[in-house]
Amino acid sequence: MNQDENYGDTLFCQEMADEMYRLELVSKTYDFISQYQMNTLITQPGMRCLDIGSGTGSMAKWLSEQPKVKEVIALDRFVNLLEKKLTISEKLHIVQHDLNSDDYTGEFDLINIRFVLMHLRDREKILKKISSWLKPDGWLIVSDIIDLSPEEVDDPLYRKIMSTMWQVLIDSIGTDKNWSHKLNLQFQYLGYRNITNEVYLPPISKDSPMAEFWCLTWRAMHDRLLEMSDLDERTLTDAENRLIQGEMVALSPGMMTCIGQK
Repeated sequence: MNQDENYGDTLFCQEMADEMYRLELVSKTYDFISQYQMNTLITQPGMRCLDIGSGTGSMAKWLSEQPKVKEVIALDRFVNLLEKKLTISEKLHIVQHDLNSDDYTGEFDLINIRFVLMHLRDREKILKKISSWLKPDGWLIVSDIIDLSPEEVDDPLYRKIMSTMWQVLIDSIGTDKNWSHKLNLQFQYLGYRNITNEVYLPPISKDSPMAEFWCLTWRAMHDRLLEMSDLDERTLTDAENRLIQGEMVALSPGMMTCIGQK
């Protein structure tokens, strides 16, 4: 494993031509779930919210439109995409911050972090630090990948490429696709109450956002997948084409969300 490489340094860097669109596909798939989850928690006027790993800023923008929300911070290690997509106002701000450093603090009523911690090597330490930014009685919402699809359901080629992809991500940037299984225990360890868990598994089918998302992800990792595995060019290209053309039947890895009150 390369201990020096992080998400966005080379893999999935914002300079990639399709990166904004790739992240927008995530928003199309999961925003409605995240909005529903947060809507049940935004109960008091004057709430301050932190959206960590904002990506395209879709959730930060939605939070800023809620009448009871007073302020929203969209926090990300890379802010080029956010600055292009979001309109800064008295209510909505962008903050550039690397969660691996300790030069940020705050006090929030609600913190949302989606598809971020799984890519950070010091994820447990960072989760504890994020928790310290939450006010008493505040709500923490953590969402990450969960893969529950049985092998007999998925197209064999799809399963092969996905398994290879996860191993390359582990070896390259330290991704842990099983981290979400530990969230409930982590929340208990941190002393949270009113803990709930929810899983959403989107389909892989023709014209589905997740089919296109994983195809773009494989293409973004194309060279790395060939360099760090026994895959060959023909097999990988065939898999990319079959996925984007809707010829693979599978369940996408989904989103596991853990919610707790401090």
